[in-house]
Amino acid sequence: MILSIGMIVKDEISHIEDCLKALKPLTESADSELIIADTGSNDGTDKIAEQYADIFIRIPWEDDFGAARNEVLKRSSGEWFMFIDADEILENPEQIIRFYSSGEYKNYNSATYIQRNLFTAQGAGYSDFRPARMTKISPETSFKGIVHEALTTFGEPIKNLDAIVLHYGYISDNDNLKIKARERVRQLQKKSESDRENGDLNALALDFNEISEAALVYDKNLAEDYDKKGFALADEPAVYPYTKMVFTAKLSKYAYERGEYDKAYSLGLIRAKALGSDGEVPAMANDIDIFTVMGFCAYKHKNTEAAVAALSTAAALIAELQNGELFSADYYFHKPSFANKKSVNEIRDIITKIRMKSRNDPEIYNQCAECIRVIDTIKNLN
Repeated sequence: MILSIGMIVKDEISHIEDCLKALKPLTESADSELIIADTGSNDGTDKIAEQYADIFIRIPWEDDFGAARNEVLKRSSGEWFMFIDADEILENPEQIIRFYSSGEYKNYNSATYIQRNLFTAQGAGYSDFRPARMTKISPETSFKGIVHEALTTFGEPIKNLDAIVLHYGYISDNDNLKIKARERVRQLQKKSESDRENGDLNALALDFNEISEAALVYDKNLAEDYDKKGFALADEPAVYPYTKMVFTAKLSKYAYERGEYDKAYSLGLIRAKALGSDGEVPAMANDIDIFTVMGFCAYKHKNTEAAVAALSTAAALIAELQNGELFSADYYFHKPSFANKKSVNEIRDIITKIRMKSRNDPEIYNQCAECIRVIDTIKNLN
C-alpha cells in the first residue's frame, strides 16, 4: 500500500462528513487506506467516521495530540503517511492523486499542500501556508509534541503541491470557536508548566505565543498578559533571537489600538534601532507590523519624516514577503497583522496625502513617490 491517511476526531459533527466526502476521490483513486481514531465524541461524529474509515478505533483522550496521532500512525501500513483534521476539506485532490498514482512520490521524502485558513464562512478573508502533513514512513517516523505535534521525519527532498485544503477552524462566527480556544489555552498552560520545569525556554516562549493566539478569541487581556510574559522571557540568551521581535510587534499593536501612540512607537523604535546591528537578526515578517504601527503613530503625531520612513520600510517588507525574499522563519510563529490589502491601501492613502503636501520638500516628496511605486508592485493580497 502506498498511502495511509490518518485522522483523530472528537465532536466534529458540523464538518466531519464534508471532510470525509472530500477525501473520497483520493481514497478511491490512490492505493490508500483511511484510519480514524475517535477520542470520545458525544455528538455522532464517531458513527459517521466509522462509515468511511478502513480502520476505525476508539482511544482515550490523554491531553496529548502527539500520542493520539501516534496511535493512528502505528496502525498504518502505507509507504507514506498523510494526516488531516475533521474541520479541513480537501478542495482539489487531483495533484495529490497524480503524485501517488504516477509513482512521482518515489523521488521525494516529504510533500506539502496549501492549507487555507478561512476567517469567515464565506471565505472573504483567509491566510495560506504549507503544513508538514505528508511524509515517507520510516522506523523513525513518529509525532512529538503534546500540543504542537509534528512529524519527526519530515525532510528534503520535498514536493510542494498546489492542492488546497480549506480549514474552517479559525472562522470567527463559528459557535464552537470559543470553546475550542479555551480548551487549547488549558492544554497549553499545562504544557507551559512542563516546559518551564524542564528549562526549555524556547518551547516556553512558543507556549506563551500560542496561548496568546488562542486567548484572543475570548479574552484580549489574557492574550496581552501572555505576550508580556513572552516579551520578558525573550531577553534570555537561550531564546531564539527573533522571539522578542514577534512579541514586540504584538504589544505595539495592542498599544496602538488603545490610542497609546507614544508607547506603541517607543516599542517599535527599540527594534528599529537594533536592525542592522552586529548579531541582530535581519528584517523579518513581523517587522511589517512594527514599522506599520510606527508609521501610523508618527502620522497621528504629524511627524511626517518619521511616518514616511516607517511606512516606506513596511511597504518594502510586504513586497519582499510577497516575492519570497523576506527572511520569514517567524511567519508561522505569528502571522503579521498588516500584510493585507486593507493595510496596504491605508499606507498608500497616508503616503499620498503626505506627498501632496510636500511639493516644496523634494526629499520627502521623492521618498513618497518611491513608496507608492513599491506599493503598486504588491498584487493579489487578501
